[in-house]
Amino acid sequence: MAFNDGTPIDAAELAKLQTTVNELKAKIPQIGAATTSVNIDNSTVTNVTSPAILGSATTASITLTPGAITPFSVTFPGNPLPSVPKAVILTPFHTSGKYPHTMPFITALSTTGFSAEVFHPAGWPTFKTKFYYIVICN
Repeated sequence: MAFNDGTPIDAAELAKLQTTVNELKAKIPQIGAATTSVNIDNSTVTNVTSPAILGSATTASITLTPGAITPFSVTFPGNPLPSVPKAVILTPFHTSGKYPHTMPFITALSTTGFSAEVFHPAGWPTFKTKFYYIVICN
């Protein structure tokens, strides 16, 4: 199905092109839809899993004590995730002071939540903060 320069566009060729585009569009799995078998040009892909992404924030403020490691935990809202997350991204809320603290690290991870710890350097005042999080499952 080729179009040649200078040749008038044929309505039948345009109809064939539209049909081909519609067929291809129908074969592409929809984002967010999970399926177990997809047939693409006589090839079968099994167990296709769509990624699940969840983002939120800790519900309680976490008190960071100078020179100490502070543990905290998060329970995901709603139903458990379809699998244990492959990645967790944590970042602190902006606070009024400019206090350094290392990014927290994950100590336990499940389909219902995670546990983490964060170190606050000695010599800085005690303060409270919350953390934003994004978890990605695949």
